[in-house]
Amino acid sequence: VEGGVPSFDVLQPTSPDRDAAEVIGQARSALTQALLRELERVAAAQEVPLVAVYIPSREEMDPGVTPYHDTFLAIVRELAMPSLDLLPVIESRGGRALYFALDPHWTREGHRVAAEALLAFLIQTSLLPEEERQ
Repeated sequence: VEGGVPSFDVLQPTSPDRDAAEVIGQARSALTQALLRELERVAAAQEVPLVAVYIPSREEMDPGVTPYHDTFLAIVRELAMPSLDLLPVIESRGGRALYFALDPHWTREGHRVAAEALLAFLIQTSLLPEEERQ
């Protein structure tokens, strides 16, 4: 990533063993990192704290299906960005039951669970000022 723009050199195969999924995964990671750095820059300019929140897809409620989870968390760790991982929260509080059956979005209960986790995180990390807590 140069100047906040991902380099597309990552899209070039470096060996015959390098498959398309690996190339796409690396490009996705480079783009995510560049976007998070830009969000950090904009938030800092506005003097606003930035928190990265991992929101799992409904498919990630199936065992062993976490296509981007570990990569995302590694990126935010590398950037030293405060982050909240909602995957274990959603899994422990209902998993797939917190998503609509025919729609990939959370139900009302799913939103409540996520909001409670985010509020607890913001209080625990002191990112929510005392005067704004109710």
